[in-house]
Amino acid sequence: MKKEKRPILCLSITIIMACAFIFSVFCTHAGAQITNVGTSTANFLKIGLGGRSAGMGGAVVASGEGVESLFCNPAGLSLAKMVELGASFNNWFEGISNTYLAFGYPFKNGKTVLGLTAAYWNMGEIEVTSTSSTVERYATVTEGFGGVSISHALMPGLLAGISVKYIFQDLVACSVNGVSADVGLVILLGDMVRIGVAGQNLGTVQAVGGTQDALPTVVKAGGSLTLWKTATIEVDAVIPRDNDVKLQAGLEYLIKSSEYNSAIALRAGYNQAEATSATAAPSDLSGISVGIGIRGCVGEGSSENMLIDYAYVPFGGFGVTHRFSMVMRF
Repeated sequence: MKKEKRPILCLSITIIMACAFIFSVFCTHAGAQITNVGTSTANFLKIGLGGRSAGMGGAVVASGEGVESLFCNPAGLSLAKMVELGASFNNWFEGISNTYLAFGYPFKNGKTVLGLTAAYWNMGEIEVTSTSSTVERYATVTEGFGGVSISHALMPGLLAGISVKYIFQDLVACSVNGVSADVGLVILLGDMVRIGVAGQNLGTVQAVGGTQDALPTVVKAGGSLTLWKTATIEVDAVIPRDNDVKLQAGLEYLIKSSEYNSAIALRAGYNQAEATSATAAPSDLSGISVGIGIRGCVGEGSSENMLIDYAYVPFGGFGVTHRFSMVMRF
């Protein structure tokens, strides 16, 4: 075996073993009584990123590609064939907003892709009161992460990826920081079927007093089916450490134009974790999402090099959220 292949082999074996171990642990957890509700910190990591993902109810663990997949499954990054630069903006309720940047660089071997990510949440202003309940000032809470990812095609049809993230929270009374990891696999069964599994937010963060707090670790596993190269259906199971198993489902349909080498994507999804609670009005559409996207070619060449996506995601009594994202390929 050539020396230059040994690090890649070791990394691949580590990722596969980590995915198998995490998935088996969480499958056991899924059938047990949930005792970790409310015990996770840095819960902003549960908020999905990207217009395509949001429009499909978050169900992209198998079908995500390139920098769009970095937040949900780093294995999909290795499907990037060009340099990619992505950005997204999430306009949430209660004055909360998020900005996310992602970069992907494919190596010349055609199998390995390096990724970089950065995300920033502005949680809006909150009142800081005294012991007598008098408002003393207003403070801004910020949270986010920065990360590096590597994805590699282990063999035809088998992709693996890993991300390492530095997480921070600048709270009113203290700061929280730590390091976490995401690992993932994608299996390609021809051009129609994909299977994906990913473990996210593996690790802890250091809180005030030196205590180690658990992150909202989650395992996602799902499959996608693409028909006629235009319609994609995906269903994912989400297994969090601090809640019950939830389902996500999404549908994407492409209306292609050969004349302009472009396509319009229509999307709809359902996210059980975001569904209306039992106390909310039955007419609320929480959990349902719809989205639209444009795939086009800018400048010379015949490859799609510009992707623009939007998703409309209602949250019942909390209001409606809007997700925007764009990816450029070079």
